Amino acid sequence: MIAAQTRYAFVSQGKTGFHFALTRPSRPDHALIAKGNFNMKLILVLLGVILLVVAGVYFTVPADQLPTFMPGHEAGLTRVHSKHGIVAAIAGLVLIAAGWWTGRR
Repeated sequence: MIAAQTRYAFVSQGKTGFHFALTRPSRPDHALIAKGNFNMKLILVLLGVILLVVAGVYFTVPADQLPTFMPGHEAGLTRVHSKHGIVAAIAGLVLIAAGWWTGRR
């Protein structure tokens, strides 16, 4: 019996003739997909945690003491931006949930 294996196809010669069958590549596709899912999960969870920290800043720091790059910074305004904090917290929780869902098998 003569057999030759390439990267994606397996060819063998038996008593009844040639037989062709597809085989997996040297590195399994599921390993590549799993690595991509891990990277996506990490990105989603990190962004979610960052947004939860931003929500905490919005709830605790008055508007005039916010960093200037954050939306809602207004000089002389002493109230906190509750709506900004609520939106950031909900977005952070959604991203963490999406990261958890992405990592499931």
